Amino acid sequence: LLPATHPLAAERRIRLRDLSDLVWLHPSQHTRPELYRALRTALESRGLVPTRHRGRRGDIGANVAIAAGDAWALANPAVAALYADMQGSIVHRPFVDAPIPMWFALVWRDDSSPLVDTLVRVARGLASPAARTRSTA
Repeated sequence: LLPATHPLAAERRIRLRDLSDLVWLHPSQHTRPELYRALRTALESRGLVPTRHRGRRGDIGANVAIAAGDAWALANPAVAALYADMQGSIVHRPFVDAPIPMWFALVWRDDSSPLVDTLVRVARGLASPAARTRSTA
């Protein structure tokens, strides 16, 4: 996510290293240190060493900072869809760089409903190496 007024907003795809003039809004390095370190390492390996950053991603102030033209934040297409009606202030642009892989965790109770059991079974199937091979082929 980046400001609609930023020159990069005119591009279809952008390079991470070109975001160096903006503040990177990221998950808190105090409450989510592993996620922060993983993202920072991924950015650095793709040529962006964030010198200006702030752990504010996820609060309403982050959206204001992006819309004001001061900041950017990582977002996948599903999250970006929430901003589709804000084309005048915040836009989503995919990266030219390699995707940043992330993990996802499911936690459920032992006495969960059959629907939860189905969700877990589907998620496990998608996480299997065979499923990943099928989805990328």
